Amino acid sequence: MTVAATMLAPLATTVIEPDAPVEDLAPLRGLIDDAKVVAIGESAHYVPEFHLARHRLLRFLVERMGFATYALEAPFTAGRAIDRWIASGIGEISAIADAAMPIRLGRIPQLPETLRWMRASRGSASSVLMCRDRVVLSCRCSRR
Repeated sequence: MTVAATMLAPLATTVIEPDAPVEDLAPLRGLIDDAKVVAIGESAHYVPEFHLARHRLLRFLVERMGFATYALEAPFTAGRAIDRWIASGIGEISAIADAAMPIRLGRIPQLPETLRWMRASRGSASSVLMCRDRVVLSCRCSRR
């Protein structure tokens, strides 16, 4: 058996809805272990299902594994503008994301939904979320 085969555990789920319970993602805990950074990429930017699955994975990382930072592949100013919105709620996130994100990524309806969840989650006892910017990978979360 290869190293990759021993590290990868198939998930017995096809659920991608962001609000679905995340217990079925528990096998990822063993793969992630004590990692400080988890990268979540996609093969195409404009596929809604990838964004829905990313949102659900983000929930698992935050709610079950204690991650607290979400970094976007975006210019510095985009991360700052979105982080200000997450902290304050001032303005309309769809318009902010549309103006801030490159190649019209802010127009993908699933991105503002994820950011709204991040804003709503800031007040919970389990997490304080921040949005950061300019990473090589599509998205990453790091533990506090």
